[in-house]
Amino acid sequence: MDRGLRNMTRLLAVALGCMLISTAHAGEPPSSCQGLLSDRDLYAAVNDAVVYTMVLNHGSRASSDKIFSDLGYWLERKLIWVENDPKLFTRLKKIISEINNAEIREQITDCYPGLHKFLHPAA
Repeated sequence: MDRGLRNMTRLLAVALGCMLISTAHAGEPPSSCQGLLSDRDLYAAVNDAVVYTMVLNHGSRASSDKIFSDLGYWLERKLIWVENDPKLFTRLKKIISEINNAEIREQITDCYPGLHKFLHPAA
């Protein structure tokens, strides 16, 4: 097996593992979640996008702008799956539209400790 295929297989295995972990932990949002993210369904939807973002940026030295840009991308992809839930769809759209706002970035970072550690590994 060539090196590229091994790396792709490893990435897919990590992604699958992260999805299983995120599903297991996607219950109630932690007390650090505020505003829209305190909603259980929205917390779970954003959690999936956070996991995908961290997996795909693992090993890179991506800036926080790149991380949040990728997070916005994955949230956009999530809209397809929730289009039959107008409440969740509207809330996801609001987060996507404000992804570059410092306040929403702080709320997301506070709500998902894994993302905080990913963005600030020395902390």
